[in-house]
Amino acid sequence: MKLLVTLLSLAMMLSVSVIAQNFPISGQPGDIVPGEIIVMFHKDVNPVKFVQKHSSISGFKSGLKIVSELSELSHIYLFSYSQEIFDAELIIRELESDPTVEAVQYNHYIEDRATIPNDPSFTSQWHHVEGADHDIDSDLAWDISTGGFTANGDRIVVAVLEGGGADWGHVDLIDNHWTNSLEIAGNGVDDDGNGYVDDVNGWNTTSNSDVISAGGHGTAVSGMIGATGNNAIGVVGVNWNVGIMQVQMGGLTESEVINAYSYPHTMRNLYNTTNGASGAFVVATNASWGIDLADPAQYPIWCAYYDDLGAVGILNCGATANAQYNIDTQGDMPTGCSSNYMVSVTATNNLDQRTFSGYGATTIDLGAPGENVFLPAAGNSYASTSGTSFASPCVAGAIALIYSAPCTDLATNAILNPQMTADLVKGFIMSGVDPIAQLGLETVSGGRLNVFNSINLAMTTCNPDLGCTDPVACNYNPVAITDNGTCQFNDLCGVCGGDNTSCSGCTDPSACNYNSAATLDDGSCIIGGAEMTINILTDNYPAETTWILTDLSGVTIGSGGPYSSPATLESTTLCVGDGCYTFSIFDSFGDGICCAFGTGSYELLSNGSLLASGGQFLASEVIQICTGAGFGCMDVTACNYDPLATQDNGSCDYSCAGCMDITACNYDATATIDNGTCIAPDPIIGCGCEITASVVAPGLIGQASSLPTQVNGVGSLTTVEINLNWANPLANASWPADMLVQIGAPDGSCIEFGGYNFSSGICLSQGNYAVVYPTTWQVSTTGFYTAVVDLSAAAISGDGVWSVTIVNGYSTSTGVDYDATFTLSGICPGGIIEVLGCMDMSACNYDPTANTDDGSCEYTTCSGCIDLAACNYDPVAIIDNGLCEYTSCNCPEDVNGDGVITVADILELLGQFGCVSGCTVDVNSDGSTNVQDILILLAAFGTTC
Repeated sequence: MKLLVTLLSLAMMLSVSVIAQNFPISGQPGDIVPGEIIVMFHKDVNPVKFVQKHSSISGFKSGLKIVSELSELSHIYLFSYSQEIFDAELIIRELESDPTVEAVQYNHYIEDRATIPNDPSFTSQWHHVEGADHDIDSDLAWDISTGGFTANGDRIVVAVLEGGGADWGHVDLIDNHWTNSLEIAGNGVDDDGNGYVDDVNGWNTTSNSDVISAGGHGTAVSGMIGATGNNAIGVVGVNWNVGIMQVQMGGLTESEVINAYSYPHTMRNLYNTTNGASGAFVVATNASWGIDLADPAQYPIWCAYYDDLGAVGILNCGATANAQYNIDTQGDMPTGCSSNYMVSVTATNNLDQRTFSGYGATTIDLGAPGENVFLPAAGNSYASTSGTSFASPCVAGAIALIYSAPCTDLATNAILNPQMTADLVKGFIMSGVDPIAQLGLETVSGGRLNVFNSINLAMTTCNPDLGCTDPVACNYNPVAITDNGTCQFNDLCGVCGGDNTSCSGCTDPSACNYNSAATLDDGSCIIGGAEMTINILTDNYPAETTWILTDLSGVTIGSGGPYSSPATLESTTLCVGDGCYTFSIFDSFGDGICCAFGTGSYELLSNGSLLASGGQFLASEVIQICTGAGFGCMDVTACNYDPLATQDNGSCDYSCAGCMDITACNYDATATIDNGTCIAPDPIIGCGCEITASVVAPGLIGQASSLPTQVNGVGSLTTVEINLNWANPLANASWPADMLVQIGAPDGSCIEFGGYNFSSGICLSQGNYAVVYPTTWQVSTTGFYTAVVDLSAAAISGDGVWSVTIVNGYSTSTGVDYDATFTLSGICPGGIIEVLGCMDMSACNYDPTANTDDGSCEYTTCSGCIDLAACNYDPVAIIDNGLCEYTSCNCPEDVNGDGVITVADILELLGQFGCVSGCTVDVNSDGSTNVQDILILLAAFGTTC
């Protein structure tokens, strides 16, 4: 039998190949391909000799010829033969008798199976079948089921919740319109006891009746879920056959939303508790509406209600915002709700691109077709339409189709354990997506709906006769007949099928990676190791940032990202052993994390000591760091110089450097090293300069700019204080936070900050509205608004004309009024009075008050030998003249007295290192043998006394 299956499969493969490449299909499935046979040999043979051997059969010329080798490993060939042989069975019998032949058969035509409906406009629905496979593979899913009922006969229902209802009497919807068969229309009695009177055609929460308006939006939504298939009319839904329950919300308030969900909730609960005697088998709801930029935390009851719906077995699809913003950070209702029973959907087009809709790596579950989709419209018509409104019901329809899979296990569990089954079906939806690069970092699943993959997953888990038959196994199935090799056993942690990891870890309290919860030691303890902390301050696009820490052999120690929240400190602490490691940080856009789009940064610390930091790079940055015994900073000028370090680990920190001139504007009282950055006060104005610029721009529409306000000044910009009188006379959706501010420097460069969804692309961005403005600016209320924006990281300075311009950064704003005063700190008005002097800090006559170098710097009066170990050391010299000598004085560095400062002297000194009294080796005569002695000896190393 297996041999026959193999030959038939190869015959099918060959026929498809030949038909597709050379010939039109001229035979019905199962018909013999004229003049062709397939032969399988016992072993490798010479097909040419085989043809020669059988050139004549029963007195007829066979015309046997080799067409192709089908399988080299299985020794299978396709031959053609002369059709002049009146009885083709002659050649079959002749070849079967050849001892080298294992099997021989005719070649046959096959059919390319696909379940395609006869609806005339089906070919206009790219979301079902699209040439480049950017579709949901509906045709392949329909080979398994076209919807309607579960394997146990339960009528599958999807509830469509709409503010304006739906034209359920549409010629392509009427056959799938759900009605409550237990209710008698118009008798004023709650016949089925569900709490709703005369709810035959669904429910209208405003009129408390089953009168549903014929809204066009709801008509298209319903058509995506279940326009009747194969009825030779119009189009087809994801389901050819499904019950579509209409629920009209009426008033668009949150209370009406909950009231609307209550109807399918009640009906499914009745169905569950009455074993299908009443109610409806509602498996999904669809909400193609919501609130843009809403914080789910402000809607706790609404979000929590999805858990209640899930408890009775209902998955709830929601269309996310038709705006390109991050739902993770900006919010949306209901798609921002964290409930596992809210399936949040964004929209894709026929190129598998998300072009207009919201996204979110932690909130938006998946994408689905929603751009230019051809669906039913009001008045028995059809039209192309776009929106997440139609991507969401595509997923709702897919959920319903999965429930119709011919799998009694799934159907039975949907009644016995509706919540668990809903979890399972959502898993099929999420796991079945086609991975899409754009959605990889923008959705939870990383892909676009594929209903065939999802229903196929349901089928692969469905077989009541197969299972684990070992009673000792933790997943033993008492009803299974045949063991399918899936038996699992409890690990040492008591987890079924576990790998001991759930309770494993380091159980040694002395290790830096000690895990108090671990009961099974996994050998990972790091004794004498250290904590390493990786701090990532995200920029405006946190989803672009990832990092990895590896040891020198390439083994991953830790990793992080992508992140979801901008301008947020993300901290990870790892336990590492002594040694060196490679830290790699990546930005997928290629612009680093500082400073074009936010002031992001990274830093690595070990036990509180800074090992490395940065943020300005392109696509990636790779650095090597070392930590542990013997590693440390070996630069004596650094703040964290470690005299005991034997190998520099690149951790030298100079943060203690700063301006130490108490008269300077930027005097740093914490500095212990002067870094030459002192800024002398202006002779007239002193420190703390600032200039102001006022900008008035009434009726400024989206993307429009005010006239620039110009002021003269000199200095480096540090902060901008904003006092804004903002008015919204048109009561549109604009915010004060939409204000994009552009500041031009005297050299022609410019920076900008703020703005909602518009930036100039000319000025260097310092962050959008979410980064620079308070959340209190994110309202549409006329009033006064203040803020202080730190722009010190922009490092913008100059002497001359500065400009301030306002741009309405909400691209679709119909106009608002701006009246703002900007105070630019760090910029002194006008020019600074010239103060001549020497400005070189290394010169003997350096003048910290000078702002113009007059060429008077001299370097001789303060030069001399500055080496403490030299015989001619000059304590007042600040510039070394290169004339230090070490022979004219005694030679305390010659510890062993052999006249030369060598390694032998160092070894003797190290033998006394740490002595604090009565020391025999004390080079500088301070009573102890310490680091200073080592430094003096090293300075004289190699000299003779």
